[in-house]
Order: sequence, then C-alpha cells, then structure tokens
Amino acid sequence: MLDTIKKDALVWRDGLRLGDEKIDNQHESLFKKAMELHSAATGGGEDRKQKCIEIILFLKDYAVQHFADEEAYQQSIGYKDYEMHKKIHDEFKKDIGVQEKLLVDSDFADNVVKGFTGMLIAWLVYHVSDADQRIVKGAAKSKVLHSKTEVVCESICKVWNIMNILDSKDVTQVESDVEPLDEDIVVAAELGGDIAGNITIVYPLSFVMYLVKSSIGFEPETIGDLETSLLVTVSNFIFQNISELISEERKATCFAHPAIIASKYAIDTDQRIALDTGKGKVGVGITLDY
Repeated sequence: MLDTIKKDALVWRDGLRLGDEKIDNQHESLFKKAMELHSAATGGGEDRKQKCIEIILFLKDYAVQHFADEEAYQQSIGYKDYEMHKKIHDEFKKDIGVQEKLLVDSDFADNVVKGFTGMLIAWLVYHVSDADQRIVKGAAKSKVLHSKTEVVCESICKVWNIMNILDSKDVTQVESDVEPLDEDIVVAAELGGDIAGNITIVYPLSFVMYLVKSSIGFEPETIGDLETSLLVTVSNFIFQNISELISEERKATCFAHPAIIASKYAIDTDQRIALDTGKGKVGVGITLDY
C-alpha cells in the first residue's frame, strides 16, 4: 500500500473516518496541510521560511477551530469521555504555543521547523487513529496483564497497531542481550509516581526507516531532525500507554516523563528483551519496581 502513496498527501485512509462529513473533511485537510509543511520543511528555495510560517499559522488556527467543532460533535452525541478528550485537545494547544515560541525565538531555524513537523505528523496520525476513533467505536477492552514484560510489550504493539505501522500478530517477543549498534537510535523515558522506573527502546535504523515511511507514506532519504522528532513522539505515546496500563493494573499512580534520545552507552536496565518485527529487531530495556 505504502509504495503507491504520493508525496502530496500524508497517509489518509477511509478507516479513519468517523462518519461525520464535516469532521472527516477537517481531518483530511489537516493531514494534507501537515504534508505540505513536511514538503516545505524538507525542501529548498528562498521562500521556504515564509511557506513554513504560513502553513504553521494555518495549522494552529485550523486545529483550534477543528477541536471546537469536534468537541461540539461529541457533546451532540453525548460522548461519555468528552472531558478526557477535551483535555487532550487542551494539552495539545498548550504544546503548540510552546512550539510556536521556539519557532519564533529561533527565527524558524531548520532543525526547529523539522522538529515541530515530525511531532505534528506523529501526533495527528496517532490522535485521529486512536482517541478520535473511540468517539464512534468505543474503547477496546483491555487485556489482563501480569508481568512487566507483558505491560511494556502490549503498550508498544498497541501504538504500532493504532498508527498502522505493524499488526501485533506480526511481532514476536524474543530474548535479547545484544548491545545497541552505532546506527541504532535509543529512546528512553523515566516513569514516576507510586511505581517508578525507566524504559529504553533501541530502534535499528531499518525499523526507523519503516516506521517513518508508515507515517508519512514514503521512505525518507536519511534520518534527520524531522524523522527523529517523529520517532520520539511515537515513543512518548508508548511510554504514556505503559504508565496508564501500570496505573490500571496496579491501582497505583504512574506517569511518564517526556522521552529523550539516549546514548547507547547509558543503557542500564534490569531486564532486556527484543521484539522481532520482520523490519528489524527492536530492543527493549525494562526497570520497574514490581
């Protein structure tokens, strides 16, 4: 499927439609505009900066209007998780404000624009594929999980599945004591609260290329600021899912700090496993106090 997708549109599929024409059209427009930003951020030309500014300002205003319309739609159908969904929108609007300040303060520096673009694409794909789908389909029933490994692997596969990256049935858990290679990218996050610890995910370059291709519809030439930002944002969703699952399973408070790119020499975890994806073996390090 991915090989046939054109560069002028972010991956949009009919399965993302909610059934409300206005909301669906807005979602599709946001996807297309995000891809325009991708093209502007990665392209050249003297007007590149101005194009980026225009698109970012459009996205900021359009997203605010879209959120208002989507929230009105939720209220009109009596959506039971309206308050939680609105909170997600409100937090994203705050994040956009922070990102806008970074962009302005840096005079729309190349790395900042690309970082914003990667974050936006990942957030948009995940939000429309997950939170928005719950409006009409409801939340999926959670599995009963018992071990740290189950919680972590379930969360990773859930995010990949939601974002149409990989089906969980195509992922196999295997033992791993392999050290990260130089071209691997290590993303780590600390967990806090009643149950604390840290999780590291070691992404081989082959899988990073596949993940980015799954998100934007075509394979990038290199892994730069934009692609790294997208990867970190996807990882943040994984860590957030892990903390939510732990909180639910253990009836305790657990939250995830923002993910960071870590040095392969700094990895120190109690347990290491790997997930064989068929697109590269993804290493996982786990340290949790239960």
